[in-house]
Amino acid sequence: MSGRAPRWFRDADRSPRFRLDRATGRIAPPDRDPASGEVAAPGVQSASGDGLLLYVSGDVIWERDLMAYLLERPADHALGRVREIWADGDIVFAQQETCYGESRDDELPGKRISYLTDPRLLPHLAAGGFNLACLASNHTMDYGIVPVEYTRRALAELGIACSGCGRDLAAAREPALVEARGRTVALLAYATDDEETNAGPARPGNAPLQRELVVEDVRAARERADFVLVSVHKGREFVYFPSPDHQADCRAIVDAGADVILGHHPHFIQGLEWRRRPDGRQALIAYSLGSLLIDYEPALTRYEQELFWRSQRNNFVAALRLDAGGVADLRLTPVRQTADWSVRRETPDETVHTWDLVEWTSHPLNHPEPCRKFWVTGWAYLAMQYPALILQLRRRPASIRNALGWMAREETVRLHWGALFARDMPAWLLALRRRVLDLTRRAWRGLRGQRAN
Repeated sequence: MSGRAPRWFRDADRSPRFRLDRATGRIAPPDRDPASGEVAAPGVQSASGDGLLLYVSGDVIWERDLMAYLLERPADHALGRVREIWADGDIVFAQQETCYGESRDDELPGKRISYLTDPRLLPHLAAGGFNLACLASNHTMDYGIVPVEYTRRALAELGIACSGCGRDLAAAREPALVEARGRTVALLAYATDDEETNAGPARPGNAPLQRELVVEDVRAARERADFVLVSVHKGREFVYFPSPDHQADCRAIVDAGADVILGHHPHFIQGLEWRRRPDGRQALIAYSLGSLLIDYEPALTRYEQELFWRSQRNNFVAALRLDAGGVADLRLTPVRQTADWSVRRETPDETVHTWDLVEWTSHPLNHPEPCRKFWVTGWAYLAMQYPALILQLRRRPASIRNALGWMAREETVRLHWGALFARDMPAWLLALRRRVLDLTRRAWRGLRGQRAN
């Protein structure tokens, strides 16, 4: 590693399972023989010579200033300088966070910001050379099912298969299937479990990220495909680690048969975890691929604007070679957004910080126990949330109950503790918090009962 490690990184966080070659961007799979390429497990043979080449990258949010600018530019302006990175790819994946359409009649109520991308930008997406896309996010259902179905049809016409959202739960859970080199690749896509946007038996929405549901889908997809990719849109914005519970969910999804998990939503890159499946195949979990080309809602504070700008730097495009033994190879190419709303490769000086982030955030994830560093790196998220809460309370004073509920959540309390002390919250203090909340709820119920009498 180079540079000064952040205060939350400890020598004990280092893992022999994570090895980054900064000169080439290669990250060696730990469970494969580097000489032969075979998986280091009995009975599993490699076919690296005829494997598939998969390219993946971060969020695509084409809104506001970016959208207006691109509408006046040629279709290859946005991604023309980096498309050469994945020109030899068999599968090129896009995280399409927004839908395309013109109808704004069915906006989801109560959201601070809703997105709907002008369909005239569809050629700009096609110019990126993608053939597979996730369509499950916290913004997919911003304007209801009409833009979702329009986007699905438009992407299909462009040769881009997609998964993750639909008219009902069955449609949202249906995998996108792509054929390449005689192999079938299945993509399953899910968004944070949210009652407002979850699909149901007769309700449109996202496929919800529920462990049992995803495991069932992965096992079914294994019967139909040679490789199973799972895209998950979950996490906290502007933090460098997944929560321990999310890491446990992703590990269970891999153990069920997923070859690669593609994480999105935090907008910062998060760590990469190698995991060997019970059948011996090498799998990879990318907890957050960061951002590829994005614009956000208007910032509430200068600090929030700086977070937005930071999320547009130090990202990467990942190339994964898949064969009969799982992930045979992984190489990263650092990229960043430019002032003219396009994407370019990073310079050698810029790349140094990207490699630091990749190493600092990946080493702690490659240990047997789930990593708890998430709670230590949440200050940026908290600093963004407070202005949003104040704004919401000014607009709707009755939302004070929701604000207090958010502050009392275990996740929020642990984020505060980690931000202040750069370590996880002690178990005894967590137990005390639960006891105080329990006593408070009992007292409140008793008070309401007295008033009712």
